[in-house]
Amino acid sequence: MQIPPPGKGCLYIRPLLLGTGPTLGPAAAPEYTFLIYASPVCSYLKGGMIPFNLYVEDEYHRASPGGAGGVKAITNYAPVFKPVTIAKSRGFSDVLYLDSVEKKNLEEVSCCNIFLVK
Repeated sequence: MQIPPPGKGCLYIRPLLLGTGPTLGPAAAPEYTFLIYASPVCSYLKGGMIPFNLYVEDEYHRASPGGAGGVKAITNYAPVFKPVTIAKSRGFSDVLYLDSVEKKNLEEVSCCNIFLVK
């Protein structure tokens, strides 16, 4: 059995590392809980599962040294609004970001992870 059934969406899988313990305030948590949750979801993309037409972005960056890009946080989302809007106005479906130091290594796409085979 596949959840959801083929053609009806996808299975969203999200790892989560949650700071726990008796501390409430601006300090590192004394303990952490790691969990993974999974949920069937409808397709995020208009038109279903279609190939991406990616714009390679070398001016705007999703993460930079010393920034918060190494963790999944609310701060990851706002920086992509402008470059995604620009890419879509040029006919692309999303943005593929390069690293902020060398501007040649692939980092990630706005809406998803990316895996390449060389």
